[in-house]
Amino acid sequence: MKEILFVDGVSEGKNKFLEIVKSNGWWVWNTNHRNRIEITIRELGWNGLRNDQSYEFIDALEVMLNRYLNFESSYLDKMILRLDNSQQETHMLVVHRASRGLRESTCGKLNNAHSIFISEGKMSEPDASYDWCLDSSDVEFESKVKHIVTSLGKEE
Repeated sequence: MKEILFVDGVSEGKNKFLEIVKSNGWWVWNTNHRNRIEITIRELGWNGLRNDQSYEFIDALEVMLNRYLNFESSYLDKMILRLDNSQQETHMLVVHRASRGLRESTCGKLNNAHSIFISEGKMSEPDASYDWCLDSSDVEFESKVKHIVTSLGKEE
C-alpha cells in the first residue's frame, strides 16, 4: 500500500528521517503546497530572493488562495491522486508544511495517512495529535524510524 506521511518538526531531523527511509529501499515523493506557490510567482516575475518582504507576500497569497480556492487541500488531493495512479515504485508521499487541520482531517479519513513530529532533543510533552513523536538526537532514532516504516501498510 502506498503511504501518506505528514512530517513536521526540525529540518535537520526531517532530513535525517528521509535519508533513513530512502536508504532502506523506500521510494519517496515530497510535496509542499508552498513550493507550488513559489513556482507560480517565479513564472509571474519573482526573482526568488528570500527576505521578509517575499515571505510576507507568500504568506498573504497563501491565505487568499486557501480562502478563495481551498488551495492547500486541493493541492494535496491532487498529489494523493497522482500517488494512487502512479505506476512508479513510489511507496510514500511525504507532506511538508501542512496545516494542522488538513493533517488531522486527512489522517482521520484515510487509513494510509499518518503523521510524525521530529524534534531535536526530548520533548517535555509530546503532541498527541501526531501518530509518532521522535527525537532525532536519540541514539535509537534510526531503529525507531525503521520500525515505523516497516509497520506502515500493515494496518489494514
